[in-house]
Formats: sequence, structure tokens, C-alpha cells
Amino acid sequence: MAQNLGAPRPILPAANAQAVLDQAANVAQRRAFTAPRPDQWVYTETRLWDVGKPGKGEVRTAESPLKPELSPIWVRADGKRLATVVDGEVWVSSIGGESTSLGYASVAALPRDPDELLA
Repeated sequence: MAQNLGAPRPILPAANAQAVLDQAANVAQRRAFTAPRPDQWVYTETRLWDVGKPGKGEVRTAESPLKPELSPIWVRADGKRLATVVDGEVWVSSIGGESTSLGYASVAALPRDPDELLA
């Protein structure tokens, strides 16, 4: 007859999330940074909180609950292509004109000091 031993017990105690993340940050900081190649994609995620579009007969007010909206976007490091998700489908398009302001090199060239960036 099989014996029910319940859930397996961890061999080590559960990790403290802050300690694990601090360790990961320390390891990442010691590694040499490699900039993306021009043909690689850079992922950015924007999270907006909005009251959303009102339904028929509904009125949105300042007291209406906010709903999160996640906007994922991928931009090629050379700034020439953009990809996003629309209704669960990935859409890829060219970025018009000669502007590469969305490219990695343009963003990497910005000052890292907040005061210099604002100036």
C-alpha cells in the first residue's frame, strides 16, 4: 500500500526574494555589457492605468476604477522596424522617414545623469 507523503519538502529553505534579486543584480553588474546588434530587437513594456472606454450608457468619473493596460513594443536596435501586439497578433512595420530616434544607439547616447537629461 502506497503511503501519501504530501508535497515534497524543499532541501533548502525558501529564498528571500530581496536576497535573490540583490544577488542577480550583483552578478549582472559584474558582467561586461554587450550592446545589441543593429538587427536585434529591444523589448520595452509600458503599463498604463486608465478608466477605460465607457460602454453604451456608462459614464466614467474620477472615482471610476482604474484598469491596467499593458503595451509591449519591440524596436530593432537600428530603429528601422517596430513590432507590437494587436488583438493577440504580432504586427511588424517599418518606421517611416530617416528617423532612428527609437533605435538603441539614439537612446544609449542620452545622458545617464537625470539633471543632464532634463537640461
